[in-house]
Amino acid sequence: MMFDTLKVNREEAVLLVEIAAPPMNLLGPALVRDLVSLIAAAEADDGTRVLVFRSADPDYFISHVD
Repeated sequence: MMFDTLKVNREEAVLLVEIAAPPMNLLGPALVRDLVSLIAAAEADDGTRVLVFRSADPDYFISHVD
């Protein structure tokens, strides 16, 4: 899976997702598009059981959401 604002790694049935939408992980069109695509792909994949999200920015998770 390739995304502009997300870095995804798989560990067995877990997708580890790092949100990397500089400068503050602002919730904008690119991040929304990537999140929707990621969730659709995860739902279609029987091997995925868990999504774990973390932020690449230590000061913000997703600006204008949290």
